[in-house]
Amino acid sequence: MRITILFGGSNRERLVSVASAQALHQALPEADLWWWDVEDKVHVVQSTQLLEHARPFEDEFKPGTRGVPLEQALDRAKAEGRVLVLGLHGGRAENGELQVMCEARGVPFTGSGSASSHLAFDKLAAKRFAALGGVTPTENVALDDIDEAFAEYGRLIAKPARDGSSYGLIFVNAKQDLIAVRNAAKHEEYVIEPYIAGVEATCGVLERTDGSIISLPPIELIPGEGNFDYAAKYLL
Repeated sequence: MRITILFGGSNRERLVSVASAQALHQALPEADLWWWDVEDKVHVVQSTQLLEHARPFEDEFKPGTRGVPLEQALDRAKAEGRVLVLGLHGGRAENGELQVMCEARGVPFTGSGSASSHLAFDKLAAKRFAALGGVTPTENVALDDIDEAFAEYGRLIAKPARDGSSYGLIFVNAKQDLIAVRNAAKHEEYVIEPYIAGVEATCGVLERTDGSIISLPPIELIPGEGNFDYAAKYLL
């Protein structure tokens, strides 16, 4: 079994992916490194290329090597008995498309399978299924009702329905923010909700090889300053 860290992707979260790969490489220094670029090609990357990339959240990663199509790289992974450690974020890298491509070839990979990845990546679908499972989600606000909702709740929060890393996050604190939401919703679907203040935390859950489930210690998220947006996550 050959361990290969796959990072990058064709969406805007590929910059975050480089930082994830740097951390993974520190933990798995013997693993091979594959970079998936915006043209759907995969490049073999050297350790120094990855570790010397100083501003992963801001600057594009350019390995300067010749890549092969993604499908061809996955075929190679199957033929060579590779397991893919996914240091990927967003888009086709996280919405189940890459996962189903691996599953169809029998290529093992880390993280959730294609079905759960696809469901979790869509915030609206995830909320519907969470409700079916007994979780009470925050109510959705229709774009046409945003003015009335703002008058009722005083604050709203809006975010892309299918994007991560707090890209496109809009805190609606004033009437001019309603204009920003409407403009953003012209280009992609948005989830709009009443703003709820409180402690924010995250908790990872892992499945062991025997099928048992364990939870990692919960972690409270406290931004250094301002709101917990892309800058607070990665740049401050």
